[in-house]
Amino acid sequence: MTGTNIGVPELVPAAESAAIDLSMAWLAERLWLADNAPGLEPRRRYIAPSSFSDDDVLATIPPAAYIETLTGEEMPERGMALCPLPDHDDHEPSFAAYDDPERGWYCFGCNRGGDIYSFAAALWNLPTRGSAFVELRTRLATELLRRAA
Repeated sequence: MTGTNIGVPELVPAAESAAIDLSMAWLAERLWLADNAPGLEPRRRYIAPSSFSDDDVLATIPPAAYIETLTGEEMPERGMALCPLPDHDDHEPSFAAYDDPERGWYCFGCNRGGDIYSFAAALWNLPTRGSAFVELRTRLATELLRRAA
């Protein structure tokens, strides 16, 4: 085997990866515009901390925005909602989506929480490690772009 790629196949060709990165930048801008439309009070924006990759646009999307987009259910601006995860039959609101991506989301009923990747993984029953993470990230970007268009 030659090159520096040791045992991890390239799941997304470079051209598609560049297109996804550009599309994610477009999505982030569209979400920002939606949050800052004239006449509406803008949501607090968050600048990604150094623990996130500088070029990870998905990690900067506010939790309420990606949860609403992926589930189709509206998140209340304040307070709790029913847990949208498929394996939690929630009868009392126990799910919180925080304002900034660093805090993410948390369900007090099923004791799970995290960031955009852990939400998508729980929603679609996918792992978040190894080459499966590349698949998760690609599917997440594709879903967000498809539903935002």
